[in-house]
Amino acid sequence: MKLTIFIPTYKRPEELERLLSIIVPQIVDGVEVIVSDNDQNSNFNPLHYPQITYIRRWQNIGCDGNCLAGLSEGSGEYVWVLGDDDIPSNDAVEKILAELDGVDRLILTSKRSGEYPAGYKGTMEGLYNKLVDRSFLVASTLCSMNVWRHEAMDVILGVRNMDTRNVLAWAGLGCKTVKVADTPTIDANRDNLTSFPGFSATMNQYIYSLAMSVGGMVPDPNMFYNWNYTSVR
Repeated sequence: MKLTIFIPTYKRPEELERLLSIIVPQIVDGVEVIVSDNDQNSNFNPLHYPQITYIRRWQNIGCDGNCLAGLSEGSGEYVWVLGDDDIPSNDAVEKILAELDGVDRLILTSKRSGEYPAGYKGTMEGLYNKLVDRSFLVASTLCSMNVWRHEAMDVILGVRNMDTRNVLAWAGLGCKTVKVADTPTIDANRDNLTSFPGFSATMNQYIYSLAMSVGGMVPDPNMFYNWNYTSVR
């Protein structure tokens, strides 16, 4: 299996149905879709979608736990943890599969997220040191904006950093190689991420840890010009 699309969800039935209406028609050989539902009382009927695997969590494991479960479920070489309220393009899977050539991480982040190094391919260290506005690295912690190579991820590191916005970004600190997609493939349903408690402190900690992991320069806080993530189609 090349790609696992893992969709964590909780009490967003309309959003989930909308997402599946877009993503299910894109399933091809080598791609699997798994829905992980934190709502034990969900009315979602998986029989309407025989193409997917549906997991009902009989205990709510929280947003972080559900996202992190994407690294243990499925059999894909790569995993795309896709938020239930985000909207992929109608050709997102095709575009993503074309980019997966052995890199540890494919970043799909919007070009409105600070500096946007479209088409970059190389090491995470090279990307880190190339950026003038490292706000890009903050925006790219959003789970839907990354496709990860399973073997490059550290689940334990992700667990240690739960409740710090996105466990997958932490679990992926050890990723060495990276691509940045040429064009956006998803509309992330976020307009401003700075509202959650401790955002700036958490993101500074993450970027510092990322710098230490990839061998990049320690960040200057003044290099973060735009903390916001603006949606684009």
